[in-house]
Amino acid sequence: MRHSNDVLKPATIDNAKAKDKRCDLTDGGGLVLKVMPSGSKTWRFKYHLNGKREKVTIGAYPVQPMS
Repeated sequence: MRHSNDVLKPATIDNAKAKDKRCDLTDGGGLVLKVMPSGSKTWRFKYHLNGKREKVTIGAYPVQPMS
């Protein structure tokens, strides 16, 4: 069953604070922002493939400029 998408707004992401445990912010469509106790934020995408749950790490938020 497909869930309705709750769009993650930039203000919501920027205001997400670190807690004692990892916190997940989701858009309902598989995109997840992991907020770590250290304060770092990482994008991940969860999906199903051949009946198995898979996930892929997309990268950090905010994007770090390449040097």
